[in-house]
Amino acid sequence: MSVEHLATEDMPEYLAAAGSVHRDVRTTDEEPAREMHERLPGKVRSSSPPVAAPDEMPPAVILAAGQGSRLCSEVDPPKPLMKLMGLTLLERSIRTALSAGVPRIVVVIGHRGHEVASHVRSLAPRAGVPLRIVESRAWQLGNGASALASERDVDGRFFVLMGDHVYPQEFLRRLVADDDGRRAVALVVDSNVDTVPDLAEATKVRLAGRRITALGKELTSFDGADTGVFLCRPALFDALREAKARGRHTFGDAVQLLAARGEASSSSANGLLWQDIDTPEDLALARRRLGRRSIERVHQRRSAHAHGEVARPPDGSA
Repeated sequence: MSVEHLATEDMPEYLAAAGSVHRDVRTTDEEPAREMHERLPGKVRSSSPPVAAPDEMPPAVILAAGQGSRLCSEVDPPKPLMKLMGLTLLERSIRTALSAGVPRIVVVIGHRGHEVASHVRSLAPRAGVPLRIVESRAWQLGNGASALASERDVDGRFFVLMGDHVYPQEFLRRLVADDDGRRAVALVVDSNVDTVPDLAEATKVRLAGRRITALGKELTSFDGADTGVFLCRPALFDALREAKARGRHTFGDAVQLLAARGEASSSSANGLLWQDIDTPEDLALARRRLGRRSIERVHQRRSAHAHGEVARPPDGSA
């Protein structure tokens, strides 16, 4: 199928039914993204990406294409639609990005994409910002292949967020505040490894100051854990293609290539709550952790009210 934007009559039924959102829905195949740019009139990426204002929030790409077989079966909702305290994992991620001030969101879908697309469509009227849906045909290869599908939809700097992670809006703000304009990718890293749930399954990060020198699940010497919240620049897509050419298809594979060249930096999680949701046990733990945080906030607000103060949670969220 063509990699050009699809006309409504060429769309799968579930995409054509997307109403006002269907104009922002497309599919991609395995054709290199660089060739896509060359064929599309009016879409030329400068060798020098536009420089955003230091405090300007960039758009976000949310990866929601994976199968998540450890968390759910085919009789369950797809992983992005699994619920955590009344919200789907995907809606929670979208809401967090919106709370941080993100002006536009690209959601990459894959496994059971018709269901995930329908869910995004249902959220669109309340979002207040454009929600764009991109379908990756290569999602089975890994989340790096899914990220590569978003190349036509972002330029300059942009967030990449994992749709199965819980994280605070403050992570996005810290990445923007710490951005020096030089690195191809920056990641929020949790250095409090003793508090990271299921550290054995976490992607580990080795640091030299704020610079990331190595990243991977198999690292035995490391300084922190990958929280799944990234700030990227277009050079990321070159790294994704390079990793793909080597038969490696995870997002972390591309970040590792950039880290080896001194092109990856970090911001601190600083003890704020985040979690990767991969199993039913992870989901249950996240419910307990978020429940405790909600109770703590209620007490904080009551105490502040009693003293005539305005209480603000440490991560800046509501």
